[in-house]
Amino acid sequence: MFRERRDYPQDLSAYIGLSITLICIVILACISSVAGVDLLRLRKRGRSLTIVSMIFMCLLGTFLIVVAILDHMEEKGIFGASLAICILSVLALLYLYRPKVRQRFTMTPTAKID
Repeated sequence: MFRERRDYPQDLSAYIGLSITLICIVILACISSVAGVDLLRLRKRGRSLTIVSMIFMCLLGTFLIVVAILDHMEEKGIFGASLAICILSVLALLYLYRPKVRQRFTMTPTAKID
């Protein structure tokens, strides 16, 4: 039922790889939650984090499109999802760079009067 560790050394590297992947996912989730809260509060940091993440998403989508094309389009779903990732990230970037939206994020919030 259980295998000896010395007989299967690739298991240890797989566990280490999965652990690193999980840590990266948790860190990205924390950054995304901070960006989301900052976007709701119209903070410049949230806009900047979102722009950077959308650039990375567009690069990921482009990479997946190239992989799907090189794979002779055997998986049409991967190509469609990759294309959707690219389109949505470009649309988000275009929206965040609109002059009215940019102006909303650069305005300083007014002080609260008690």
